[in-house]
Amino acid sequence: MKIFVTVLVLLTLVVGNATTFVLVEGPTLAPWVDPIQIKGNLLISVETRAGTGVQIWGTITDPDMDPLDTTITGVDGSVLIVDPNGAYTWTWHPATSQVGVHYVIMNTIERDMGQGLRLTDTATFAVKVLPANQPPVITYGGCRLLNP
Repeated sequence: MKIFVTVLVLLTLVVGNATTFVLVEGPTLAPWVDPIQIKGNLLISVETRAGTGVQIWGTITDPDMDPLDTTITGVDGSVLIVDPNGAYTWTWHPATSQVGVHYVIMNTIERDMGQGLRLTDTATFAVKVLPANQPPVITYGGCRLLNP
């Protein structure tokens, strides 16, 4: 039995007072992803900046309609919400101390209903956190007086 997971990603980019939302459909694979770190299927690889948010959502379904328990590991400060119909949303606002590549592992397991065998599925979100965007800098280069 395979638990099916679909995924979409919403990136929140904030520049000055403007907020831009970018929708990315997975799966994609960036060159910085280390295949050894992938557990189960790689659902998406996405880059974001510290201080901005990333939100991934999709569905978790079981063809047998067994109740499921889902957990996320791999980063601190993220939130996973799974509704009773299997729609999930994972949100993370990485801090400046979290710059680097993170492998977020989603594990779904059938709830123990006294049947013995509990099947699982595991998937990975690869998130590369870049340093916060810095504003451009204008510097003084010198001055010269010109004669007419």
